[in-house]
Amino acid sequence: RDDARVQQAVEDARAQFLAGQHFDRLDVTVLLAAPGGLWLSGSVGGDRPWYPASCVKLGFAIAATHWCAAHGNAPDCLDASVRPMLQDSDNVATGVVVDAISGVTNGPIEGADFDKWLARRLYTEDFLKDHGLLGSQRLVNKTYPTNSGEMPQALERLALERHGRNSMTADGSAQLMLALVTG
Repeated sequence: RDDARVQQAVEDARAQFLAGQHFDRLDVTVLLAAPGGLWLSGSVGGDRPWYPASCVKLGFAIAATHWCAAHGNAPDCLDASVRPMLQDSDNVATGVVVDAISGVTNGPIEGADFDKWLARRLYTEDFLKDHGLLGSQRLVNKTYPTNSGEMPQALERLALERHGRNSMTADGSAQLMLALVTG
């Protein structure tokens, strides 16, 4: 729940930090554990979307764990790619994970049923939405360069054009981490 003391602490710490920086945007959400299993929050710009670069890899990893279990496999069945995706921020491994959990790979637009392809590629978003963790965020596109090329092309380019690029919010990221920590 929102807490005035946590909010003030977040605002003060953010202002002190930004005073010495050459940039002026820092969206942040802080969750603080309180007695009785309650989490107190404070946020500045927490609902503003931003391009998350490699932060989406956490969402893909959580979806991969779910995908493995949903297919009757051990939760770490995709660990050969999930581990380097997280440990080394490996974009090629990320592409392998996205292809595996969606069950579709990149390909030419001609002759493809793009809507059906995109519906499958939305596996991570659908999983997060089903758990109340998606909000206004987007986690669908691979991180480039990846296993399907240096830049988005073909179906992946069309997905980027029509669905938009990956985006996250500080609030959404904090809620994702809270869900991960609390099970």
